[in-house]
Amino acid sequence: LEIGGRYMNTDYLDDVSGLYPDANQMINDGNSLGAALSNRTAEYAGSDDPDLPQPGDQRGDNKGNDWYFISGLTFSYHFLDTGLSNHRRRGKKRKAGCYN
Repeated sequence: LEIGGRYMNTDYLDDVSGLYPDANQMINDGNSLGAALSNRTAEYAGSDDPDLPQPGDQRGDNKGNDWYFISGLTFSYHFLDTGLSNHRRRGKKRKAGCYN
């Protein structure tokens, strides 16, 4: 079992920090894809939701950098017993080393 945490030197790993940009200004600057991805709240809240964030509103928590965590679980089994390891005799009397 392995669990590890990694501290990042940036707060933009999840692209949530700082302030919401002005999507209309981004479109005027030629960045229509960036404008579409800068605030996707209306996709799940509905476009008529009055609590949608406005340009300049706080976007996420900018007090600390991001972390990410990984975990893994490994199972291992040896199918062949060559006799080279004496701890795997399983009650049989084998010679250690190579066989002729």
